[in-house]
Amino acid sequence: MPSSAFINDAGHWRERANEMRALAADVNDRSAQATMLQIADDYDKLAKRADERAAASEAAKGAVSDEAAIGDDPEGRGDPYVGSAK
Repeated sequence: MPSSAFINDAGHWRERANEMRALAADVNDRSAQATMLQIADDYDKLAKRADERAAASEAAKGAVSDEAAIGDDPEGRGDPYVGSAK
């Protein structure tokens, strides 16, 4: 998968977060460990944003499908403007 495709891959970001936490567990320097855990939290935020984008995209696709179905209604029952001048 091209690296640019990872931006929308929530699983990728969750995996990176888990990897960072595993690495942080082996670090003795508390400052470095805190930084690594903050990075893991940031990866989790990226995963959440990817999930939100995916949900919004699915909702938009559903809305377009609903509009197409209404527009295809030959009786105009779903949309009072179908078949009439607006």
